[in-house]
Order: sequence, then structure tokens, then C-alpha cells
Amino acid sequence: MRKCSTRHLNPMIRPIALSAALIALPAIAAVDPVTHKACIQARDYAGCVKAMTSAPQASEDPLTPLRNAMKQVAGRLSFGTSLADSTSTFQPVVDQLAIAESKEPSSLAVKSAQEAVRLFDILQTAWKARIELENRAFRGVSDDLRVYNCKGLKMTADAFDSISTTQKLYWSYSKGPLGLFGDTCKVRHGQEPDALMYPIIVRLLKDGAISPDEIAAKEKAEQERRVKAEREKELCAMGPWNRYLEENPSIKKWAASNPVMAEQKKKKFLADPKNQVQCTPASNWNLNYSNWQNNY
Repeated sequence: MRKCSTRHLNPMIRPIALSAALIALPAIAAVDPVTHKACIQARDYAGCVKAMTSAPQASEDPLTPLRNAMKQVAGRLSFGTSLADSTSTFQPVVDQLAIAESKEPSSLAVKSAQEAVRLFDILQTAWKARIELENRAFRGVSDDLRVYNCKGLKMTADAFDSISTTQKLYWSYSKGPLGLFGDTCKVRHGQEPDALMYPIIVRLLKDGAISPDEIAAKEKAEQERRVKAEREKELCAMGPWNRYLEENPSIKKWAASNPVMAEQKKKKFLADPKNQVQCTPASNWNLNYSNWQNNY
């Protein structure tokens, strides 16, 4: 057999040809015939093979960056922030919303983010108002009660309620004795409108950040829980012996064919203290099986 030689090639081309042969031959040997046939005429054979044999990459959900930003900001807000830093803390949601809202305007993530942005603007206004409207002369006079011009606080609470679709504040206040001191009132620290707005916005961000797959998984798990709870309720209503038969089909079949022996086994079963336990299904029934021995 005549050996392949490169001695007749141009000296400048010979090293290149050898290198190409060393690289291409092993690659061709590992390529399936269909791919090889499709790529044999391609200028970039290796690139063609790679493109045809690589697993297709799943396209990223366009809302993933927004959801991630919502989770990130919700986490940061949960740990707390200052009024001065609040805008920069919330900025990732604003930035990602600007990109996502034109792509998926009707999605849960976009709608939740849009509402959260509006509510956060009101929160910042309420935060500033609470600082400005406090009468600090009474600070520390009565434990953690603070004195405010509550008419201004009420306005921020009403503005929040007019937008929030998930939870309302319904914040109100009582004036001083006999209506004295105008709209001055005492509010326990932590019960001001902005303090109550905070967790609602955090929850809105977290709920809106849940992907459709996560929602589907939760709904499936909830459905399975309900089916299981209903089945547990049915089993509890049967009493210990019938439940035992229901959970052991082979013994149930045997008991039906051997009623006399089954009755003896039933008495022995019910006499065992470990089978005289309370059954508490998800419906919060509290059935004491030890009282049912004569009936089942």
C-alpha cells in the first residue's frame, strides 16, 4: 500500500497540512455519518460539527433578571435600610422593570414590580412625613408612644391604600381628649403608617418574584396535600381495624375470606395499646380510637 506523503506539497504548506490532518482525523472518526455528511462541504468543518452536536441551550426567561432583582431587594429591605439609602437599595427593581415591562407587560412579575415601585415612593414620602410631623418634645414621656400631627400621617396611609391591591393599612387615629390639640395624637412606635407599609412591600416583591414553574410546583404540592388530607380524614373515620385493613389490601382480602379468624385477629389487634391511638387528620378531627373498639 502506498503511504500518504506530503513531500510534494509546498514547504510552507506542509506543516499546516500535517497539523490539520492530526486534528481533523480523530475528530472525523468520532463524528456520526449524518453529521459528517452535512458538514463535509462546510468551510469550517469543526465548527459545523460542534454546532450540530451541541445540546441546544434553553433560552433564559426574559423576566429572570427582574425576579432576581425583586428577591434581592426584598432581602435587603427585610434587613432594614435608612431613608437616605432607600432609593439606592430599591434601584435594582426600577432598573430591571424598565427593561422587562415592554417585553411581558401582563406578567405577574412586571405588575407586582410596578405596584411595588409606586408603593415604595409613597413609603418614602410617609417616612419623611413621619420625621417632620413628630413633636419631639414628648419623646420618651410615655414609654414608646410618640406624638404626631396625625392628619399628615393619615394622608400618606390613604395614598398607600388607594394603590395597594394586596393589603390595605386602614390606618386611623384618635384625637386628644375632647378633640383638643387639633389633629395631634399618640402613636406607638412601629405602628406609624410607613412602618406598616414596609412589610407589605417586601411581601409584594417576594410574591411577584415567584416564577411560573415555582407557582405550578406549589399548586401541585398543595393539591397533593389536600388529597392526602382528605384520604387521612377518610381513614380516620374508619376506626383502627378498618383502617388497618384499608392500608393492607392483602389482609383485607384474607379477612373477607376468613371471617372467623379475622374476628380473632381483630380482637387481638384492638387489644394492643399501640393501636389505641388518637387519629388527628388535617381537618383537626380528634378521634379516640380506643372508644370505637365495640363498633369496629
